[in-house]
Amino acid sequence: MNIRHLSFALALFASLPFLAYADETRMDSKSSQTSSSLQADGGMKYLLTFALRGGKDSRNEAITRFKKTKGEPPKGVKLLGRVTRLDFSKVFVLVETQDAAALAQYALEWSDVFEVHTMPVMDDVRLMEVLERVSQ
Repeated sequence: MNIRHLSFALALFASLPFLAYADETRMDSKSSQTSSSLQADGGMKYLLTFALRGGKDSRNEAITRFKKTKGEPPKGVKLLGRVTRLDFSKVFVLVETQDAAALAQYALEWSDVFEVHTMPVMDDVRLMEVLERVSQ
């Protein structure tokens, strides 16, 4: 098997569409606020990228581990979505957490087989809130 086979396996097992931000911007029936404006209560959102490192042994370990764990993050980290590039070169995972240690644990659990990068992100609704504050 080569890297394309691994990527195909990861795509089969891991590819979930990113949750549309439409869900975040939809009005909550019990409140006049959008759920996105409550993001601070739910935690920060992070985009993680996973790129396979190493050769055949790393690939086989990644496949075995993913089949066993389904790539679920640890307690304290909510998986919002996961997608794989069509050329199978990377996996992108969107999570939400208030627990930096749990997020670090998630990255560490896969860092022996993937190069993992973590970046904080925000949706357009939160961005607009920031832009409104700045422009005032």
